[in-house]
Amino acid sequence: MTNFDIFLSEPKFASFAEVAVSAERILQIDPAACVLNCRRAMDITVLVAKRKI
Repeated sequence: MTNFDIFLSEPKFASFAEVAVSAERILQIDPAACVLNCRRAMDITVLVAKRKI
């Protein structure tokens, strides 16, 4: 279980939840890939937030 698993069941967080969960799961295996997935999740979140404003 990751810190972001709770967002998987919330439709309003669906756009970034899977990417955030995958980033956290891969941290110990490949930190560089984790950074890329964190950035993807953040970019998606910002895009969604801009659309709603």
